[in-house]
Amino acid sequence: MTEQGYDGTPVAALRRIAFLLERGRADSYKVKAYRGAAAAILPLPPTTSPPAPRRGPSPSCPAWAPAPPG
Repeated sequence: MTEQGYDGTPVAALRRIAFLLERGRADSYKVKAYRGAAAAILPLPPTTSPPAPRRGPSPSCPAWAPAPPG
């Protein structure tokens, strides 16, 4: 398998990780896991992605409080 360029998509990232694991002679189950994850998300439309993490207090978790200074 020849090394493919990284185009910034999650599928490309998972395939790249699988390639690097394989090249490093990692256990085959790890390589298969990353390739399986890439295959699972490949048919999803590119706009389907989890929401970005929020910064600051979460309204769904009222017990959250900022750390004290110092």
